[in-house]
Amino acid sequence: MSTFWQVVRFVTTGSLATLVYLAFSYFLKSILGVHYLLTVVIAYVVGVAFNFTVQKIWSFQEKTIHRVHLQIAQFIQWALTSLVCNLVLVSFMVETMRIWYLYAQAIATLIVAVASYFVYRFIFRS
Repeated sequence: MSTFWQVVRFVTTGSLATLVYLAFSYFLKSILGVHYLLTVVIAYVVGVAFNFTVQKIWSFQEKTIHRVHLQIAQFIQWALTSLVCNLVLVSFMVETMRIWYLYAQAIATLIVAVASYFVYRFIFRS
């Protein structure tokens, strides 16, 4: 598969993972009445699990299972690292550069997404 189509699949999967996260958040909070903070944690875990599975199998077409335990650990480590990076970037842009928080979030998301693509290429290398 060409790099172009791999990037298209990566972006599509990331977008779908975000929708899964939001839908699961809505379901937990609005339908089941779960506290919103617990909803964030549970939905984040579900979104990461979805993202890992689809990125591995579809975006990067890496179907082996002999390294899956290592891949899961690396993926979770990156998910937590990227969350911290996102927080630091947004905080810096809002507090120091005085950028509106939604613009800051959009910029930080783009930066972290680009980094994530290269991290995932490493995690899911054949």
